[in-house]
Amino acid sequence: MISKGNLQNRQWLNDLYKIREKWSTAFNKDCFNLGILSTQRSESTNHVCHGFLGLEKVMRNWRRNEQDEEFRCSQTDIVPYMKSSPILKQAAKFYSRKLYAYFEEEFLHGLGELCVENTSSDLSRFSVWNIDNSNDSHNWIVNFNSLEGTIECSCVKFEMMGILCAHCMRVMR
Repeated sequence: MISKGNLQNRQWLNDLYKIREKWSTAFNKDCFNLGILSTQRSESTNHVCHGFLGLEKVMRNWRRNEQDEEFRCSQTDIVPYMKSSPILKQAAKFYSRKLYAYFEEEFLHGLGELCVENTSSDLSRFSVWNIDNSNDSHNWIVNFNSLEGTIECSCVKFEMMGILCAHCMRVMR
């Protein structure tokens, strides 16, 4: 594919090819896999898209659900759990009900269930963990640059979902 398409200068494609054992069954025959050719998730996706429902029906359902959600959002305003919180007020203006509910849960988790400790001399790196270590003993690392207004967390929730995580909100607080 790289040769036929004359794509030798495409770095992302070359990087993808370097890890071909991770994504192509043709290149991972020397790995112990019990003969499993795909993950359970892709199996279920294939079943839904190619099986009894069909991809077009799935897409129609997704669009209908999106339209229903948009209609519900246009009918009434979201009322934040903490009515005096400027962050929750702003999120209520911009997020759909489902995204707002998820964001509010992250916000409340960051307020009351997390501990934070500065781990650098310039107040830019923090370690965050659950108050009750019985739930999760994992520590997250948050890098915060107040001058540039940037923040990133090792959980990468913002990069994956576009929602600020509880760990970042705890550090900003």
